[in-house]
Amino acid sequence: YADNKGFCEDLTEGKFSFPIIHSIRTDPSNRQLLNILRQRSSSVELKQFALQLLEKTRTFAYCRSFLANMEQQARLDIKELGGNEKLEKIIDLLSVRD
Repeated sequence: YADNKGFCEDLTEGKFSFPIIHSIRTDPSNRQLLNILRQRSSSVELKQFALQLLEKTRTFAYCRSFLANMEQQARLDIKELGGNEKLEKIIDLLSVRD
């Protein structure tokens, strides 16, 4: 994904992606990430600093947990609706593992 989409492209485009929103809401007093987002910079160094800010707020751990919960719920819904092997295979392909 990163190869096709670009390294931290949400920062370059100034987009409020799910991880960005989580990090900002987790530490609203820290305006650094908002300032980086406003700059729409393509600087690798600035993006790496932004990644450090995301790590500091445990954003990636939160996103992995959120995705695991969504996957679990999707699998449960598929099972409760009688099962669907093709949907289960799609979920397998979309699954995020540590």
